[in-house]
Amino acid sequence: MIERGDYLVIGGTTGAGKSMLGIQLACQMLEGSEQAGLICSLEMPAAQIIDRIVSREASVWGSTLKRRTFTQADFVRIQGAIGRTLKRALHIRDDCHDLQSILANARALHAQKGLRVLLVDYLQI
Repeated sequence: MIERGDYLVIGGTTGAGKSMLGIQLACQMLEGSEQAGLICSLEMPAAQIIDRIVSREASVWGSTLKRRTFTQADFVRIQGAIGRTLKRALHIRDDCHDLQSILANARALHAQKGLRVLLVDYLQI
């Protein structure tokens, strides 16, 4: 279990699923919380992160979502996933390219709603 104040670093080879694991953890930590979450990604655009969240929540392959080749049943699950995603106070930034802008965004969110989780994807950049 991840506790308040924990600092978690996930490492691994390219394509091992580190980004998705971090995104899943952030979403799970926001379930039922009034506090905010911030994802700062220097690796992928915000739209791609949202697609990954919705794809996972709806149990629909990302390629199916991207190509819009889903069935009616998939569409119903996608709608539910979008609704659940929108209920979270999750903020995704793909334009924070330095530590100062990441911290400024985190502090602003913390002052507004309280910051429950901060995910920085691809810290090496």
